[in-house]
Amino acid sequence: PVEQLPLRQHLGHLPRRLARDIYGIGFKTADGIASRLGLLPDAPVRLEAGRLGADLVLRMCTEKGLPVGLLTLQQESLVAPFLSRYQLEDAFRYSEFQCTKKDAVMKRICEEQGIPLSECYFVGDSPSDMRHARRAGVNGVAFLSGQVPESLFAGDSEPAHTVRNFGGLVTLINSCA
Repeated sequence: PVEQLPLRQHLGHLPRRLARDIYGIGFKTADGIASRLGLLPDAPVRLEAGRLGADLVLRMCTEKGLPVGLLTLQQESLVAPFLSRYQLEDAFRYSEFQCTKKDAVMKRICEEQGIPLSECYFVGDSPSDMRHARRAGVNGVAFLSGQVPESLFAGDSEPAHTVRNFGGLVTLINSCA
């Protein structure tokens, strides 16, 4: 016998499937559908949609031969469970934890990889990330998720590019390759 799922539980999988299976439907749209279905922001299906967006961007970079690094002020012990939960442990060629000199690390990675600084993109979600990118001489990409007011990304924190979701990153990657 086929087990019947409650309607809300069955529909809860719909946003993830839409984001995964239909070109043009990304995390933001799928997450909006999940919200309208009454799913809480920390519902597993909504968290999974975010992971799919990150996974798509990381997969695209890998397929294009673009080295991807993770530079964070966080301790590895705090980040590792997140990476494990979303199966991203092997997604980054470079990982620097408790990294206070992101600009120096970006320069070192570009030098090791033979990448001109002008062709390097650093995605960050804070004004200080954009200052590190500027000091390194790379293209800063502000990921404006709504956590930090956009008005703070000005002056020496002004990014070369802004994106509001993973779809924006996909568009930027495709325009640079």
